[in-house]
Amino acid sequence: MQSTKSFEENIKEALLNISNQVEASDQLRLRVNKAVRQQNQKEDFLMKKRFSLKSVAILAAVLCLTTVTVFAATRVSQYISTSSSKPTYTSFPTKEVLQKDLGFVPNSVETFSNSYTFHEAVIGNTTPVDENGKKMGIYKFISYTYVSDKGEKVNVYVNKQLPGATSDSKAAKTDYKSITLLYSSQKYKFVPADYKLTEEDKKAQKSGDIEVTYGSDTVRNSIVQNVTWTNSDKISYGLMASDSNLKQDDLTAMAKEIVDKNK
Repeated sequence: MQSTKSFEENIKEALLNISNQVEASDQLRLRVNKAVRQQNQKEDFLMKKRFSLKSVAILAAVLCLTTVTVFAATRVSQYISTSSSKPTYTSFPTKEVLQKDLGFVPNSVETFSNSYTFHEAVIGNTTPVDENGKKMGIYKFISYTYVSDKGEKVNVYVNKQLPGATSDSKAAKTDYKSITLLYSSQKYKFVPADYKLTEEDKKAQKSGDIEVTYGSDTVRNSIVQNVTWTNSDKISYGLMASDSNLKQDDLTAMAKEIVDKNK
């Protein structure tokens, strides 16, 4: 599964070549890392990363899947997602605009009751790829960014349910209006491309205490929380907060507000 260049070399080269056009955010890297790691627990961590690069976007597995999503080994081998670093919307999009641009209208909130307010959103595409390298269609997604009055951010990722995705039974469940909200929290260690794992890193990674994610300029630790769910229309949602003061109850309450915005 290893390409001619390592994952680290590809990312470093891509960011150097197209830094003005592409934003490889920490959230992108951690979501990719988590999903690829779950694809096959028995394989070496660095051997699992399969990425290709294009001039205006970094293509990576599972941008709009949540961190509690896993691969169906018999069908989907990876997901390739593309999006621009430039936002599609800087003002809150209407239902009519979303139907035209996205092809469906997700539940969405302009301002949450805790004052997190819409900042921008981007539309992108996700392509599931099977074990033989065959593309299994193209699915549009939207990623919303919300900012608090203190400048803290949360993101909401929405896509039509993708093939090959199931839920992690370890996630904390909250039933709300016939929908199951799944909460998870994970420690991440962001490291530079040339970082060498310590024995402590390897043990923590193997036990699931941390996820190691390559591509950062410096070594730093982060805690990422997610609330995910799929509604009756087979549209999947993921609410993500990184190093946030928000707690599980806060994020679950925000998720409920999105559910309440049923069209």
